[in-house]
Amino acid sequence: MKKSRFNIIRKIDEDIHIIFNSFSLAIAKIDKDFFKIYNNVENIDVNTLADNDKQTFNSMIEANFIVDNECNELKNLEFFRLNQIINIKSLGLTIYPTLACNFDCYYCYEKNKTGVMTDKVQEKILELIRYHAERKSDIQIEWIGGEPLLKFDIIYDLSKKIMDVCKKNNVKYSAHILTNGYLFTDDIITKIKECNIEFVQVTLDGPPEIHNKRRFLKNTKNGTFNKILENTKKLKENKINVSIRVNVNKDFNDETLMKLTKILEKNNLKDDFHIANEFNPDSNKRSCYDDNCFSDEAFAKFNLDFCKKLHNLGIIELDKNYYPKLILNFCLATKSNSLEIDPEGYLYKCHRDVSVKEKAIGNILDSSYNEKFFNNNVKYMTWNPFSFNKCTECNIIPICGGNCPEIGLAKNEPQCINWKYNIEDLIDAIALFKSKE
Repeated sequence: MKKSRFNIIRKIDEDIHIIFNSFSLAIAKIDKDFFKIYNNVENIDVNTLADNDKQTFNSMIEANFIVDNECNELKNLEFFRLNQIINIKSLGLTIYPTLACNFDCYYCYEKNKTGVMTDKVQEKILELIRYHAERKSDIQIEWIGGEPLLKFDIIYDLSKKIMDVCKKNNVKYSAHILTNGYLFTDDIITKIKECNIEFVQVTLDGPPEIHNKRRFLKNTKNGTFNKILENTKKLKENKINVSIRVNVNKDFNDETLMKLTKILEKNNLKDDFHIANEFNPDSNKRSCYDDNCFSDEAFAKFNLDFCKKLHNLGIIELDKNYYPKLILNFCLATKSNSLEIDPEGYLYKCHRDVSVKEKAIGNILDSSYNEKFFNNNVKYMTWNPFSFNKCTECNIIPICGGNCPEIGLAKNEPQCINWKYNIEDLIDAIALFKSKE
């Protein structure tokens, strides 16, 4: 046996050591008996161990803290990632019924775009879904825009047809929607449930006085916070899962975020929000930051510090609400059966490319070969974080997966995920909280 390359060991104080494994996601307090085995694991004959040591040894294997000598963890990880990429058991489509929007958010990278999906494009989408459903691929749909609810009639009509195809072929159907949340009505919420749209993401950028300066109606410039909050409450009351995204920059601090948290807590939504880093809205510089945006490292610290504060107040549990997940493949853009479809039928791999036709990989209305489309597809499908030393030498690649391929392609190297900058601080914080408990 040998030590896992994905272990991180932290010394909290003289009496407390913690080990975390980024593949199994196991975290444990360790003692001298653990170290006795761990530090000599290459030479241990398990048959000679006392019963209590043998139990410790087996627990270490189960948690992936130690692995077989023949195990090439990096190659295994790469295999699991490739298996996800070529998975043909599901078809994932991100559908844009319109690129128009009723908001005028300054950081939007789809600003002032228009277009409504034609009947012909909808028919071709249904043909594509029917083809995969007949071959027993599960169907996963994401509705997005622009603001998708501007054309909810398209969503409703196409959803019903997709559900019929899935039912006929006995394949699983799942759907969710990303929306600004402003246009929900009681009728739309009822129909959302009819369409089996089981997850909705909305955005509230801080308490009202901040949100309303950032996310306002395009024509009237009126604020939108109260309307989105009420609609989100209705979604939750109707048993629809919601996620509230909060885009933050240097204008935010603990006080402003705590004010939002208290509003959400009062409205039974405190478990449904997460903080995201606001990227530079300039589409030519989106892998960079402007002066008011957090760097990845600064955002990682800001996010963890705020979550620790929420933990101290009993609002969240740090080891449940803010804890890494195994990400063998970070993005759908690198999956063979994942497509983004704009209103004109152009196909893309990444949502940031949508409507930039020179970045399209095809058009659903035209099946003829186009070398430009082919090359655009190949660059995403062959992008691989295991080609870069900074990834293969990193002990948290299982919870990173190379991060965003679009940014990696733009920068010619992967961009490190937030965990790179705060995973050790998170381990320390969880250990200290647990020791106090």
